[in-house]
Amino acid sequence: MRSVLVLALLLLTAPPLAGQDVRGFVWASPFTIAGGSENRMPVGNGSITDSIMTLDTPAFTYIRRSPRNSLTMSYEGEFEMFANHSQFNMWSHAAGFRDSYELSRRATFEFGDGFLSTQDPARWLTGATFLLPRSNLKENDGYLGLGYRISPVTSFDTRFDTTYASARQTGSIGPNLFDNRTYSQSASLSRLVAKTSRVSATYAYVRVDPLGPPPTPGISIIRNMHTVTVGYT
Repeated sequence: MRSVLVLALLLLTAPPLAGQDVRGFVWASPFTIAGGSENRMPVGNGSITDSIMTLDTPAFTYIRRSPRNSLTMSYEGEFEMFANHSQFNMWSHAAGFRDSYELSRRATFEFGDGFLSTQDPARWLTGATFLLPRSNLKENDGYLGLGYRISPVTSFDTRFDTTYASARQTGSIGPNLFDNRTYSQSASLSRLVAKTSRVSATYAYVRVDPLGPPPTPGISIIRNMHTVTVGYT
């Protein structure tokens, strides 16, 4: 478990205010320096405890807009340094872009890509349901999407994703559990039922292709999944 005490916060430029029509190059977050400790951090088949210092770069973002097109590109980096275990020092990268184009007054096409490279997945994959061990994680996610406004209050969206992930655990000699290529397709129908409330139904199909043998002989991995979700926001 990590405990962090922020030692310094250098605000190089103020992040843009919500609602502003921001264009060009902006820094969407401040530069920060923080210090703390890692207690029993999982590493390979064991764990370590050490003092650390992290330096987070601003989230550099480029925004270009036109009457029918919107392009956003971003990059964020993080340096992590250990006092007594310098072999675990790292530089993480997170970059991506999104391009959206209005085909007509009702139809919108968009595509994008996101890339992540880190040796500390637990700091970046915030949606994980368990504590991830330290590993050399590389992940790339590309997608295509098409949206269509059936009426002023009803819309239909479809999306296609391809994700490649590779995670070699530090200090482990076993197979790589998270090495896989994932394909997903989804279709969603949503309707505005009040000024700020929307009901939606989504169907998704996901296929996972492992890039190596299963971690344990005789154990199979779920490769095809179908899900249906209904939401109200």
